[in-house]
Amino acid sequence: MRIVRCPLPAFVSLLVLLSSGWGCAFGEFRPHDPLRREYSLELAQNDYTLLVRWSEFGKAAGFVDPELRDDFRSGFPDSRQLRFTDFESGSIDLDEEKKTATVEVTYFGYPTNSPIEIEITETQEWYRDSVTNNWQVRPTFNGLEGLNGVSAGR
Repeated sequence: MRIVRCPLPAFVSLLVLLSSGWGCAFGEFRPHDPLRREYSLELAQNDYTLLVRWSEFGKAAGFVDPELRDDFRSGFPDSRQLRFTDFESGSIDLDEEKKTATVEVTYFGYPTNSPIEIEITETQEWYRDSVTNNWQVRPTFNGLEGLNGVSAGR
């Protein structure tokens, strides 16, 4: 039986290649964000946007700035009057200190009394709560006017 010897540089290269594959398989490596603020923002923003898209406004209110929650909950038409069908989320514009961010989201839907699709845009202003360190959003919606008496720019 013949033993094949592998040169050390080739072995190290193979080891690095295999370990980098494992790193990608178990999550992202972000050396510029050791506290994972950008990653936690992406999760919070996605969860919040999906809750709004599925008209789960009570649950979505948990992400909203506490001072704006009551207006947020009461600011949407009844789910029997408006159905969202899809959304497009822009890229997250995160500041250098990773403390605030802005995202533009467009929701597509239709009033249940009309077959015409409408677009509702939302500007999400995200910030990190100083007490809980969780991401909170200050949303501004445009396109809800005329639906259940809701005014734009809420």
